[in-house]
Amino acid sequence: MDIRQAIIIISILVFCFALGKASFVGAAEPNQVFINLDKQAIVSGFTVKSLTKQLWIPIFPNQFKTPVSVFLKEESAPGNLPQNTKPVSAFYNYEVKSQTLESNNLLLSFASDSFSGFNKSVYIYNKVKDKWIKLPTKIVDSKKNILQANVSVQSGHAVVLETIPEKWTSAAAVVIDRKTGKQLYEKDAGEVRSIASLTKLMTALVFLENKPKWDTVVTMKSTDFVGGSTLLVNAGDKLTVKDLFNATLIGSKNNAVSALVRSTGLTEKQFVAAMNEKAKSLGLMKTKFVEPTGLDSRNVSTASELAIIAKKAFENRDIATATTKEFYQVKTINNGKLIWVKSTSKTILDRDLDIVGTKTGVIDQSGYNLVTSAKKGDHELIALVLGAEQMMNYEEVYFLLKKHL
Repeated sequence: MDIRQAIIIISILVFCFALGKASFVGAAEPNQVFINLDKQAIVSGFTVKSLTKQLWIPIFPNQFKTPVSVFLKEESAPGNLPQNTKPVSAFYNYEVKSQTLESNNLLLSFASDSFSGFNKSVYIYNKVKDKWIKLPTKIVDSKKNILQANVSVQSGHAVVLETIPEKWTSAAAVVIDRKTGKQLYEKDAGEVRSIASLTKLMTALVFLENKPKWDTVVTMKSTDFVGGSTLLVNAGDKLTVKDLFNATLIGSKNNAVSALVRSTGLTEKQFVAAMNEKAKSLGLMKTKFVEPTGLDSRNVSTASELAIIAKKAFENRDIATATTKEFYQVKTINNGKLIWVKSTSKTILDRDLDIVGTKTGVIDQSGYNLVTSAKKGDHELIALVLGAEQMMNYEEVYFLLKKHL
């Protein structure tokens, strides 16, 4: 079970607990809930819900040592909202007070059908600074539209805000229907651009055509350490081809790519030639590779042609499975060293999308690139942006997918 699955399961358990325990034990006025929790409720735990059932505050078993009171009320927004945001939940005034003024972090859980579109985050209002503060927010259940954030203050105002980009930053973009190949949106999709680590999708396709054995052991060489994002192993360490493949697609590790290419028995020159032949076989006239990692800016393509490569890549189960993992653990064979690899696509994987494949790419000459395939029912799309500003590649691909799915 990966970390994301564990969080979702815990969150669902919290909500199931809430459904079994929540009831009014205090006074309720229009738009307001006030509940006193006695010692028994503190020991067993209790979840307080707003009248609209949009905001949930779980008090976990033994989280407090003495009885507490919980106050929730819908109110108008204090202060001004941050620029380029709009509310997608009601504004809530909340307070959790214990008899002995205990200090505990609270979990704010928001549930709403309106949590779709751009990036969503929970915000709390800071009276002293007269500003809304963005909290680290998790989409813990995209089907039930549940957002959660931990907060260290036990009273204040909370809301879910949607961030809308000030401007479109990508130099090129495209959206295609994965089944039909029909183009649903394009922006300079025929313009030739440097593609950075989106190169690795073609690298993975050519590698798999060499029918690898996943348990093959490869010894890292000093020549594998070509720069950029690097798997934290040393020359002489031994890794399986499976671990190298996952490190290539999940963490975009360039030394893993070099070792993976060597494992095929081909020279890098021969491997790159195969990549270019594969591009030609797919009918791609503007795509060219000079090396397999994406570090070289002379690896070029267009948004339209890259969408075709992505379509082919995500049809492969091994590539699709690897690119949708948020974390992966690599283990060296020679000394048992464990290295966690975090997905470069985690920001898009954490959204309320059913993603079937994704890959990032960035070097100075290319800007921030991202291709993502997502589905809704029988409808499946591929959205791709090239040359976006930092972090905006995630926002703009997300917007394109939500708009067209």
